[in-house]
Amino acid sequence: RRRATRPFPITVLHHTISYKSLLHDTLLRLLMASPQAYDSLICTSRAARDALQIMMDHVAERVSGSMGAEVRYRGRFDFIPLATDTDTFQPLDRAEARKRFDIADDAFVLLWLGRLSIIDKADLLPLLQMFSELRDANPDKNLLLVIAGTQRPGELFGEVLSSFADVHSTSEAVRA
Repeated sequence: RRRATRPFPITVLHHTISYKSLLHDTLLRLLMASPQAYDSLICTSRAARDALQIMMDHVAERVSGSMGAEVRYRGRFDFIPLATDTDTFQPLDRAEARKRFDIADDAFVLLWLGRLSIIDKADLLPLLQMFSELRDANPDKNLLLVIAGTQRPGELFGEVLSSFADVHSTSEAVRA
């Protein structure tokens, strides 16, 4: 930006906010790039937007305190949720889908969908714990938790989830 002959916006879409390097590298670089009101951090959720604002303020305060000069992000935090192409991805008929995935007609299905990684996605062990408690509190309900996603080669989080479900006696009601 410093070598540019005319102003241009910097637009960044985050994919995760859980990496330590985000605080030290990415946010610091954005602060040092002299952010302008037309720059934008695109956030795919309100929670991520709020967390990024807090983290950006934290990094700005630390840099300002150690350098003795005010540094702050003057750009925007815009919320744009991820979308699905509904022309391409059409829902199946409910009865057909339940038959295809061997789900009972009376099952109440809870779905978690995403990458299976405790490091850079989500720790699903609390979800399994709460699901176990939910089943215990509702013994007359047919509850099913479906955890769908992929994991990187060599990671074993899917196996950890299955073992955790076994320990909590919910393996028959959890599909990972």
